[in-house]
Amino acid sequence: MKIIIALLAFGLVCQAIPQEEALKQWQNFQEKFGKSYRSPVEHRYRFGLFKQKLQEIEEHNKLYEQKKVSWYKGVTPFSDWTSEEFTSYINKYEYQEYDGVQQTFKSENLTEPPPSVDWRDYGAVSEVKNQGLCGSCWSFSTAGALEGAAKLFKGMTVSLSEQNLVDCVTKDYHCNGCNGGILVGAYQYVRYHGITTEENYPYTGVEGVCKGTNPVLFATGFVRVETEADLLKAVGSIGPVSVSITATQNLQDYSGGVLEDNLCHGMIPNHGVLVIGYGSENGKDFWIIKNSWGPNWGEGGYWKMIRGKNSCSVGYFGSYPLKMKFALCFLAVIIGCQAISDGEALSKWQNYQEEFGKSYRSLVEHRHRFALFKQKLQEIEEHNKLYAEGKVTWYKGVTPFSDWTSEEFNNYINKYKYEEFVGEEQIFKSENLSAPLSMDWRQRGAVSEVKNQGTCGSCWTFSSTGALEGAARMKTGAVLSLSEQNLLDCSRESYNNFGCSGGNVIGAFQYVQENGITTEDNYPYTGVQGPCKASSPVMKATGFVRVPQNENDLLNAVGSIGPVSIAIVSTQNLQDYSGGIMNDSTCAGQNINHGVLAVGYGSANGVDYWIIKNSWGPKWGEQGYWRMIRGVNSCGITLQARYPLVL
Repeated sequence: MKIIIALLAFGLVCQAIPQEEALKQWQNFQEKFGKSYRSPVEHRYRFGLFKQKLQEIEEHNKLYEQKKVSWYKGVTPFSDWTSEEFTSYINKYEYQEYDGVQQTFKSENLTEPPPSVDWRDYGAVSEVKNQGLCGSCWSFSTAGALEGAAKLFKGMTVSLSEQNLVDCVTKDYHCNGCNGGILVGAYQYVRYHGITTEENYPYTGVEGVCKGTNPVLFATGFVRVETEADLLKAVGSIGPVSVSITATQNLQDYSGGVLEDNLCHGMIPNHGVLVIGYGSENGKDFWIIKNSWGPNWGEGGYWKMIRGKNSCSVGYFGSYPLKMKFALCFLAVIIGCQAISDGEALSKWQNYQEEFGKSYRSLVEHRHRFALFKQKLQEIEEHNKLYAEGKVTWYKGVTPFSDWTSEEFNNYINKYKYEEFVGEEQIFKSENLSAPLSMDWRQRGAVSEVKNQGTCGSCWTFSSTGALEGAARMKTGAVLSLSEQNLLDCSRESYNNFGCSGGNVIGAFQYVQENGITTEDNYPYTGVQGPCKASSPVMKATGFVRVPQNENDLLNAVGSIGPVSIAIVSTQNLQDYSGGIMNDSTCAGQNINHGVLAVGYGSANGVDYWIIKNSWGPKWGEQGYWRMIRGVNSCGITLQARYPLVL
């Protein structure tokens, strides 16, 4: 319980606060909040502000005692600040509309929420943390929602690292460390890179260099909540929800009660927090909101805000993460060095079949696949010991291919039809271009969701549509998901494409130049080649551009033009890839065999990398992507790089 030293007295006393009493409270304030000042001049100045604040608290709390207001003030960590200093502190949230593909909360099939809920009672809320002077509220709001989802959907109690987000969620995600950020950008980072624990990556309150970490979970996406009625149902049925609100000077002194803040009308959101419940008190409905200003602020670090009036825009900008992908399998492997027991293998086998929807034709095949899976677990363990020791830069994990032989996987990936184009084509020129230090086109809405080619050798269609989707977004602003099945069925032998037996992006681009291409909705993917169906094209290509065979030109093309179709040498290492920066020496001297999409690039721990979108579904790799070492032309990444020109 938090003891409010002078609060109740304030409601009873009407005189100005005597100097002696003010000095006593000033001493208590400095001890409680660890305050120190640079000089006697600043000390006197801060005491003057503090004494003035005591008077304001007293005057407000008389109104609270008379039931004219529903909340009371008290001494807080900000009681020696000016109102301008506090306003500058809270105005760090970088509000902006997200223009990418997003899922919106739908409450139609949900039962009525309970009359009250407090997720602290269910262990879904971690301890109150303190962002300090860093404008990192967005990272605490995001981590809090992820922690709640981890507990409620997987039973995992974890305190996640806000510092991981502050250091690593860069301007590519519209976040700027201690100078503010957005919840959506943080969720997108965790979707692709994961997040580690507070213990592994402690909070410093100062933006630093992004460190290599072992993530403990990934988000598969996020859901937007856009009304207060939906927020009630989301919090009541899903769990804690991240929100961005308009914080005002009233929060500087808030110490308890139900805050009804009239100052925030017409202002834009400026503070990221976490809604962890709701209830009613003395006839007033309220939200329970977790802040990031430490447990000595408000009601133990929380506050209650009026509910039902969309106060301070609480209902407009909510979001929560979709189901978690937990990195438990490889973390356990990294930590443990023993051979995997039969019991442990059987447990993982059961989870594996459920997660990937596996079924087998007979008991004999079932036993065969289990033996392959158990062998794969051992290989993963041995490799990840090297990763834990820093001897390799990527780690393995269970994937959709963990019950396949290496021969089956090799046959699966060897479907790309490599060819040299013999006609005239436009060549990319980078003389006047200057690529940024890092780029991730996923954050700019130019990359559609990760898709799954299934067992069909149609990687070439996914590489082609990915580049076309990116080009459409950059040219017209249109967000499209184009039809791979359209190409699979219609871009045939005359374009040197052979359906599920393989193809190439050159023929696909030529087909789209001559015939156009329709959307995924109009021509859904089946993973089996069929007759070409008449369809209404939504776009055409006007040609395509070849990127010269060097990584500097590819960097400039990806950095300045958009996603680029590439063809690479894919090896058995991708069968088990689960994260990190792949440095694959086994692809040297082999033929190109797999079409993919370069969607960005960056650096981590001094290692430069490409960000590559695959077509093996979001449960492979880093949510369907992988990072590959950059600067050594690894796996022939530059040999077949092209992007389309579109109307």
